[in-house]
Amino acid sequence: MPDVSDRVPSGSSVDGSVEAGMSTWERVLRFGFVGGLSTLLQYVLFIAGVHLRLAPIVVVSNGALIISAIFSFILTRSFTFQSSEAIGPAALRFSAMFGAGLLINSVVMMGLLAVDLHYLLAQIAATGVVMIWNYIVASRWVFAASAQR
Repeated sequence: MPDVSDRVPSGSSVDGSVEAGMSTWERVLRFGFVGGLSTLLQYVLFIAGVHLRLAPIVVVSNGALIISAIFSFILTRSFTFQSSEAIGPAALRFSAMFGAGLLINSVVMMGLLAVDLHYLLAQIAATGVVMIWNYIVASRWVFAASAQR
């Protein structure tokens, strides 16, 4: 198949995404910013859910994580990786990444709560582990075409 990259308009790439011209460090900072906002949302929902006794702590934790993940997907796609790829494929990959992250969150939370660690400290630890997982998978698979620019 012939190389079409020389026929792509300036500012675009072969996969249809807009060229961001962003360094890896800038992308990491944007990911951290979006992650910070998503985490803030998650913690507000988590703490409120725990104090209102809406469900067991791990269930509240996972519910807050699901809501913040939707928020995170929207911002990560548009702001961090500036992807113009069709939303469906990226959403499916993000969902797979998120599902694994949800499992990681559950295991870390259950393990730390089992040793009587305070629920907020357990959530902080789980958040750190999941955030590292999310960046690695998002940059290498979910938004890989955008991250390689």
